[in-house]
Amino acid sequence: NGNLYGLKVNETDEMYQKGLRTDSIFCVDSMYLLPCFCIKEDNKAIIIWTHSRARKKGFAKKLVELLKIEYSDNPLPHSLEFWKKCNVQLC
Repeated sequence: NGNLYGLKVNETDEMYQKGLRTDSIFCVDSMYLLPCFCIKEDNKAIIIWTHSRARKKGFAKKLVELLKIEYSDNPLPHSLEFWKKCNVQLC
C-alpha cells in the first residue's frame, strides 16, 4: 500500500573492518542489516518495530523524525516511554 518504511544507512569503514561486522546488529558474511520498520498513515504511526539487538541505538527515533510522525496509534504499554521521548502524541 506504499506505507511501509525501513531505514537505510550508508556503510562506513567502521561498520566494515576487514570484511567483518563488529556490531551485533550486522550479519557476519552478509550485507549490513537494520532490522527496523514503520507502517504509517499520514503523520500517524500504525506500528513501529525494531529488533531487540538493534534497540536503543536511535534507529526508531530516526524513523519517527524522518517520517514526521506526530501520533502513535494504540501503542503498546512498554513503548510509552519511547513515544514520550519522541514527543509523539498517543491516540
